[in-house]
Amino acid sequence: MPNPVTIQYFHQKDCHDCEIIDPIVDRIEVQYDNGTIIKRIETSTADSFNQWNKYGFREAPVIVINNETKILKEETTEEKLKTLVGEYIVEEENENNTEYTSENVMKNEKRR
Repeated sequence: MPNPVTIQYFHQKDCHDCEIIDPIVDRIEVQYDNGTIIKRIETSTADSFNQWNKYGFREAPVIVINNETKILKEETTEEKLKTLVGEYIVEEENENNTEYTSENVMKNEKRR
């Protein structure tokens, strides 16, 4: 089974842009229920602010997928998020299928 895609959603209380992005993140969570882990990170605490700050962000909301793909608020759309999550899921499945196939090839070679 592939590893789930991790989505870090950095947001703030009383943030108008966050109120717009919240339902998008909610729909992605429902649509990819078993394929994603969504971490909602409120940037008002020191620890969460430091997590947000290590990516060099200047404003919220922002999304980070698998600690590498950053999506700023003005770039966040449901379609873009679906596309990126889908690409990560396919990539993970392909890696798992390759490992499985390689493992079977090695077993078959040992039998000869």
